[in-house]
Amino acid sequence: SVWVVGYLVLRQVFEAHQSSMAEIQALNSHLKQKVDELAKQESATRMNEKKVLQLLDASPLPVTVANFNTGVYVDVNPAWERLFQFARADVIGKTSVDLGFWKDLQQRQGWIDTFAVKGRVSGYEVTFQMRNGPPRVFLLSSERFLYGDEDCVLTMSVDVTERKQLESELKLLNANLEARAGEVPVVPGLSAEGLRGDATTAALC
Repeated sequence: SVWVVGYLVLRQVFEAHQSSMAEIQALNSHLKQKVDELAKQESATRMNEKKVLQLLDASPLPVTVANFNTGVYVDVNPAWERLFQFARADVIGKTSVDLGFWKDLQQRQGWIDTFAVKGRVSGYEVTFQMRNGPPRVFLLSSERFLYGDEDCVLTMSVDVTERKQLESELKLLNANLEARAGEVPVVPGLSAEGLRGDATTAALC
């Protein structure tokens, strides 16, 4: 009868509606799960950024954060600003090449090649041209990491200029001492070894 047919049609519509609602609820549940996961990831990312910022500010060593692909500075710490005499606002968005730090571009290429092979750099010696002064020697140590959602390189610089100067002076002093030792005059009846031996004995007295 018409009533039976109408009932069956309504029943099918109702069952289809229930099925659709179940699918929608499942999709909503899956979507909520994804949103929660993204929220946790964003929270962890913000926490990582906060930790990095705290480390940057607290570090007594000059530290830079640069984009891995472009080399553009993303951040620098106060110690870097003091040593290199550039304000943070003046370097963000620029590269070390733009700022004229590299006296020897072959050193820069060597740093890039080392990073490409090892995935990190430790104690790589470079000479940087300072903004208001003579060049200085640094040891660079770099690590790749995610800064927020940006692929970056964190680099710490250790100024070893004075140490290198002292090493050069010591080498020069040793060379002069060796040269003088070879110029000891020969006295008849006394060898150079004997003379040095007498000098040593006198020094011990």
